[in-house]
Amino acid sequence: MVLTVAGLLVEGVVDAAQLRRLPGSPCVSGRVAPGAEVFSKGAGFDADWAIATLDGWTVLTNSTLRGMDSEQVSRDLSRGRRVFAFVAYGANATHGFAWFVDGELLRAIFYADFELIGAEGGPLPEEAMLAEPGDGRYVFGMMTLLTGVRLGDLVDAPYQVLVTTHPN
Repeated sequence: MVLTVAGLLVEGVVDAAQLRRLPGSPCVSGRVAPGAEVFSKGAGFDADWAIATLDGWTVLTNSTLRGMDSEQVSRDLSRGRRVFAFVAYGANATHGFAWFVDGELLRAIFYADFELIGAEGGPLPEEAMLAEPGDGRYVFGMMTLLTGVRLGDLVDAPYQVLVTTHPN
């Protein structure tokens, strides 16, 4: 089973009105799923969105990555706060992150097959604290340094499954 970890860590609470502005206008269902299921393609997670709260951060993840790659979604959610957007695919060594503060993208860096495929903004001071960004551990190291949230926290958390009300 390959763990695919992608999502948005949004500082503070994401309310129902903000959820409705995401692609598909998701809303909370009554279902809860463990993070290991939410982030595992092999577990057959069948919902589009899931949400959890960890240490003052809201985690949003989407099994189809709809909205995860949208810079505008992250910009909008980061107004007045911070957002850490991340992706790590173990199967093809694709990983990276984007860091937004108050509606602005400060840093984005992405790799595929251990090669840099894109970067924007200057290096963050925290990047100097980590080894070469050749694998997904770099993303999780940056996540911990910038938000205090660890990979284990993401995987161990219970997630509320969100249902979409329309396809866009």
